[in-house]
Formats: sequence, structure tokens, C-alpha cells
Amino acid sequence: AEAQAYTDTAVAEVAELAEVTYLPNAITTVDEYFAEATPSTPRFFAHRGGGMVRPEHTMVGYRTSAAQGFPLEVSVNMDASGELWCIHDLTMDRTTYKTGNVNSYLTEEIGQRILTNGRTMLGQGWTDQPMVPLREVLDEFLGKIPILLEPKGNDAVVPCQTLLDTYYPHAPRSVIWKCHIGTASLPWAKSRGYRTWVYLDAGTSDATMDGKDAMVDYWGVQTTFTDLRISQVVARGKPVFAWPVYRRSQVARHTGLGVVGIMASDPRYISTALPIRTASRWDLQIKESGGTPTLDYDSTYALKWDDAPNVGWVYINAAGQSYGLGTYSPIAGFAAD
Repeated sequence: AEAQAYTDTAVAEVAELAEVTYLPNAITTVDEYFAEATPSTPRFFAHRGGGMVRPEHTMVGYRTSAAQGFPLEVSVNMDASGELWCIHDLTMDRTTYKTGNVNSYLTEEIGQRILTNGRTMLGQGWTDQPMVPLREVLDEFLGKIPILLEPKGNDAVVPCQTLLDTYYPHAPRSVIWKCHIGTASLPWAKSRGYRTWVYLDAGTSDATMDGKDAMVDYWGVQTTFTDLRISQVVARGKPVFAWPVYRRSQVARHTGLGVVGIMASDPRYISTALPIRTASRWDLQIKESGGTPTLDYDSTYALKWDDAPNVGWVYINAAGQSYGLGTYSPIAGFAAD
């Protein structure tokens, strides 16, 4: 009991110091960011750090999205040493050149020998990127831009909570605790003062939502939900975010239904109605903002770039598929019938 009391006192002292040292310098807190969010002025978040235009969950993605003013969605999993790394999947298979569970690798192995393979999705012009520890992200961005933080694997939840409690007691002003409706972590988040974003799946019942409602600040709906279901969630009276949003038409659909938060992996493109450019630079072998493949986050449907002497040629390596060139839309001078 004495040890717990000592710990509680130490945490309180650190929190008080953080209040004076860090919080007045926060550029945008969560509450400030949402103060005037409406369907006509929705808030945009960088899904997976902007993972359809930059290697997902990497510093190059986080830094660019933050510099553009977009809050960051950060997913984490734990390695065998107990370190938390920014990665969406429980395995290395899809986003790196290695295979196997994240929690089967030591911290030194991930830090020194594993690179992300964003080039398969984004073009050969990209440089392979290192994986990022969660602490580096918090140290660089906390207080500067809102962060939606989600431990993906069950083994990462408590270590993530402990990290925040111990080293970042000021985090609740800048971090939204992101989790699935089935999570058991909501009581912890609310007891610490975190805003919570709870996302649903197609089978989530109203009764399940009722049971968690008191611990939810924002609801999350999938773009695959029907208009009726999204309208039902909006009608509950709390701000609703839609994910994953890749097309401007999806923004129009969701905001038309009352959604005020947009989770987009290409937020700069999706947040404007203007064309970004009128001519391509495919010779740079880098996927353009606004490019929308048939299936997002799947390299099978990503553009393929030819090497010399055919640099500048691109194609889709999947029969019968299409690719949207949103970068050029609306086309200047185009008149609809």
C-alpha cells in the first residue's frame, strides 16, 4: 500500500510539472480541434500516417502529415523485448521485408535489420524506411498535433497504457484513445481523462453500443456501412468519424449523413475539391496523391513502374482492374453533359 501511495504521489507530481512545462505549449488539443467540427467543416485525420501516399506508419509519413496540419492515426504492436513499434499488422509480412509476428523479434533486430517495403505500394522512387518506436512519435509530436493511438495486439495494450501513465501524464490533452467496440480498455482511458474513439463493425448491435456509450466520445463507422446504419449512429448525438475514406465522393456521402470526422490515408487530396496538377511525373516512379487503386493497402492492385529504357511507363498488374487519377480532377475546362 505504501509503495502504491508513493507511486501515485510521484505520478501526480510529474503530471503537475508537465502541466506547467508542456501543456501551455500545445498547439492544438483534442478538444480545440473538434470545437467547431461540423459536416460542412469536417476534421481530417492521416490514416496510418498518410499510408496511401507515404510508407505507412513511418516517420516520413508522420512528419509530412503533421506538417500539413493533419492529426495522426498511430497503430502499435509490441516486440519480444517489450518495445512498442508503429505498425498496423500483428506480423511483419505485408509492410516489411521480413515475415513472422512482430512479437517474435527483439528490439535490436527491428531497429537495425528491418525496413518497410513501401515501394511495392508507392513506387520504386521511394527509399525503404525504418520502423518507428512509439516513444519517438510521442516525443516528437505530442502536444503539437492530435494523435489517435491504438494498440493493435492484445499484448500491446497494457504496455502502452503503462508507457503513457509513466512518461506522458499530459497525453490526454493531445491523444485520443482509439479502440474497437469490443475492447476492455475503455475504463482505463476514461479514468485518465482521454477522449475515446470507438469503431464499430457490421455486426455491432445497438445494445452493445448502449452498453459502452458512457465511455465513448466519438463513434467510428466504416465506409461499407449503409446510409441507414450511418444515420442511426449519427442520430445517437455524438461526433462520428468515417474510415477509411479515399475518394472525394466518399467525403460528400458521409458528411451528407452527418459525419464530422474523416479518416483518410491521403488527407491533403481528400480535403480539397481542387485539382493538384495537370500533368504527370511518372518518370519519378512515385505514386501520386489522389491515386486510388481498386483495393487499398494491397500491393496486388498498386501501379507498377517499368525500368529503363521505359521509365515513365506505368501499368496495373491485375486484369480487368481500374485506377483513379484523382490528382487531375476536376479536369480544367471539362464541361459535363
